[in-house]
Amino acid sequence: ILKGERIRNRRIAHRVNKTGRSTTKKAPPEHQLSRIVPHLAFIEPERYDRVIRLLRKRNAKYKRSESVRNDPRAGITKRSTRFPGQLCRCGVCGRLFVFGGHGKKERLMCNGVRDYNCWNATTISGPDVAGAVSSQIREFIEGMEGFEDAEVQEYERQRGLFASKLCSELKELRKSLTSTERKLANQVEALDMMGASQAVANRIKALEAEAQSINDDIRAKEKAEKSRPELPSLDAIKQEAGRIFSEMALDSVEFANIMRNAITDMFVLPYRLVDGGHVQPRVIFSVALASFLPDKHADLPLLRFDGVVDMTKQPVRVKIRKDVVAMVDQGMKQAEIAAELGVTKTEVANAMALQRCMIAKGVEDPWILMTSVDEVRDYFKRVRNSRFDFKPLDGFEVTKHTRD
Repeated sequence: ILKGERIRNRRIAHRVNKTGRSTTKKAPPEHQLSRIVPHLAFIEPERYDRVIRLLRKRNAKYKRSESVRNDPRAGITKRSTRFPGQLCRCGVCGRLFVFGGHGKKERLMCNGVRDYNCWNATTISGPDVAGAVSSQIREFIEGMEGFEDAEVQEYERQRGLFASKLCSELKELRKSLTSTERKLANQVEALDMMGASQAVANRIKALEAEAQSINDDIRAKEKAEKSRPELPSLDAIKQEAGRIFSEMALDSVEFANIMRNAITDMFVLPYRLVDGGHVQPRVIFSVALASFLPDKHADLPLLRFDGVVDMTKQPVRVKIRKDVVAMVDQGMKQAEIAAELGVTKTEVANAMALQRCMIAKGVEDPWILMTSVDEVRDYFKRVRNSRFDFKPLDGFEVTKHTRD
């Protein structure tokens, strides 16, 4: 009705024999009745149709299957999830981390592990990750004192590249639109000469849809060209970020939507100590800081913050390693070190053994990234199951994330 058209009989009643009750379903087109009422219109019909087309195109990836038989989500309600759901991905296979890891509703695990297609069976706590990520972002923004001259120059350079790219894309789109309109005119002329033809009519319909899609892209590019973003104010970013992190609950849908726009990459990677032990996760993420502002600046690759959330549980030998090494260098014995630190002699010996393993492998961090299934075969029982078949998504043939 927003564009001045009233439609009746959009849905019809449908009896469910199993329950004896009725439900509704979409009515076939021939059952619908429409009436033009221009005096009730709020929006021009052309603009309304264009917005609806853009929305359908943008949300096509969330659409349910056209075939009820092949719909894996049939009968399951759609709902928004809390952060970091629908955002956090596995750094091994590339699939999403989903809630319900190992039977615990607050923990997330790789969706590929459930189907025996991934070996990264580590889980993360959703609330802990949300709190740690938001704290890191807030501390980074509050600690910024200003933009350096090099950053300002780089931003302006990227603005120029962004503008030139838009101009070339607009030129190609207008050229494609001219070609499509020419083809459409030829098909209409052929229909006039041949008379009624279903094949020609279908071709005309397809060309009209293609022309509409190109026109929509041209309008979007022209709008982006007119509103080239300038370097945002640091005070504005701090003010908006402070409002988001202080007023919004971490488990709210609004906070999740904002974080999904701001965070560009978020991967869970498996780590293990150099001397063995549990395989534990680290979360690596990238944030576009300017996305917190109402005006979108995320198209320009600047004002980024890269962070790491360490979800590993530190054993005693890891916590005391540096202190033990320093005391040994001073000539202290292990019994004296144990008494000084309030630990056992065995834990001191384990810390020194860990240090020797690090020296042998030439690493400074006791935690090393697991990159193959052979490195975790002794830890994850799932990979020894006959159903296990590692199938990573494209670009994830080896353990990595986008900054590798």
